[in-house]
Amino acid sequence: MNDFALFEQLCVAESITSQYKYGERVSERINILEDLIKSRKYCIAVIGEFKRGKSSLINALIGSRILPTDILPMTASITHIRYGEEKKIQIIYKDGTSETKSIEELVDYATKFDAEKEKTAERINEILVRYPSVLCKNNIEVFDTPGLNDDEKMSNITLDILGDIDAAVMVVSACLPMSLTEQNLILRLIEEPGIRHIIFVVTYIDAVSDEVEEQDRMIDGIEKRITDKILPLAEEKFSSDELLMKKAKRILSSPHIYGVSSTLAMDGFITDSKKKLKQSRLPVFKQELLDYLVSAQTIDAKDRVTELLNEIKENIASWCKAETDELKSEKERLLKTRREYEYYFDYSEKKVNRLLGTIDESLASVGLTDSGGNGYAAMQKAIRRIFINNLFQIREKSYTEENLRNVLNASFDKADELNRDFNDLVYEATEEILNSICSDYLKLRPKFPEFPSEEHTINSYKDLFEHKIINEKPTVIKLERTILSSEKLVGINVIDSINRSLTKSINNFNSEFSAFLNSWKTFINQCHKTLIDKKEVLEFIDKKVSSIDVKLNALEYGINSDINRLNNAISIVEECD
Repeated sequence: MNDFALFEQLCVAESITSQYKYGERVSERINILEDLIKSRKYCIAVIGEFKRGKSSLINALIGSRILPTDILPMTASITHIRYGEEKKIQIIYKDGTSETKSIEELVDYATKFDAEKEKTAERINEILVRYPSVLCKNNIEVFDTPGLNDDEKMSNITLDILGDIDAAVMVVSACLPMSLTEQNLILRLIEEPGIRHIIFVVTYIDAVSDEVEEQDRMIDGIEKRITDKILPLAEEKFSSDELLMKKAKRILSSPHIYGVSSTLAMDGFITDSKKKLKQSRLPVFKQELLDYLVSAQTIDAKDRVTELLNEIKENIASWCKAETDELKSEKERLLKTRREYEYYFDYSEKKVNRLLGTIDESLASVGLTDSGGNGYAAMQKAIRRIFINNLFQIREKSYTEENLRNVLNASFDKADELNRDFNDLVYEATEEILNSICSDYLKLRPKFPEFPSEEHTINSYKDLFEHKIINEKPTVIKLERTILSSEKLVGINVIDSINRSLTKSINNFNSEFSAFLNSWKTFINQCHKTLIDKKEVLEFIDKKVSSIDVKLNALEYGINSDINRLNNAISIVEECD
């Protein structure tokens, strides 16, 4: 068979599935199959109830007593045999650590002969045996498993490995009738999708008779039991699953079954007795098993690729429809979001302008401007209210330095209060506008999670606003308190000094106030536009919509081409030798 041709068609499958969102589900299977074809690794597990001679059978197949055997249940963990020029074992523990030992030490780790060994075995995940076996030289790896019905823990260890094997060697004893557990195990093996072949081996064949004819009759009896009893059970169990039904009939209607005496085979190896080897029936079984597995490597690889290609072909239409529906739904969501954003842009801009437009009313409320926004006239009123009225309360008879100092202090305090009112007003107005911008934006943000988050920008703007308010706002009234340090206030023209200071303060304030207000409003508008860039957002959405349209067109016009490519790939695989 041309492995390159199989690999090439898997690459075709990968290129097709990568174009579909739901095709990603089979990508891992494609990769596993590619690795399988490259390595040609083929895994078989020797499975059966405890004390059916599984480990002895493996020893006979390898031609050496490397696996421990005993009259009591021995195997306590999975033993994985792989080809290696150097004989050694690797103990792989459940915590991920491992250590290398000599093959003679295997008995100390693979068995539960005593409490100490059983405790050690509980820590082991797997034992990897490297051995120069002819059977394993063809990239065939053998798993020795704990016996079923030994105990629940051992049974679970065996059942857990079923998903990792390609074929099972089902071991039954010539001395015992096929049990209900063994019948259920056969059905379980058929049910496992990765297991494509079951080879039945009847052990202890020499315990029945030394006569070949008697042994053959006994093997025929077990074969008849499989076809007459277990096959109907499988047909009943898998009646609703056409693939499993077909698999069960292929395996059970004409089962591959052999008789072997592992004891005679090992004696034959040790004594170099060809007669005992022949009586053991091992040579025929070993050769036919090897031929069968090598052939299965080729056939299974081809079948797996064909099945996967057909599966992709069958599913590609549903993948396309599901993805198309999702893309159309997403496109509609984006277009709806775009409409909401456009409405929000217009609404938010008007809202900010409206809030900025109320600043004059707010300033008038604290006496910084009149109802017409005239700051100068309002300041004149403030001067008259704050200073002149206070000074006229001082009668000539009470025109003492102490009274004058008290009046001035009260006036200065009132000026400070007016400044604080202005500070609070600007801060509150700024906070209201900023919160309005941010709250409206953050309400809309969750509807379009793909757009870059601006929460960090919002926090930055809050800091900038506070900095601007603190450092750039004008002072409403600037009065020099040094006037109070004069030793004789009565002797100077206090009223003239105050009026000159206030007049200068008014002029400065009007100029600073106008500049600050314009700068402040401009800054808010700039921040608003920066935070929510209408052009950027709409372009971002339009690009997403355009990308979806491209995908929809590709799906609509690409599916027929992909199906044709898959049909061609299937034809190429089927023609592989």
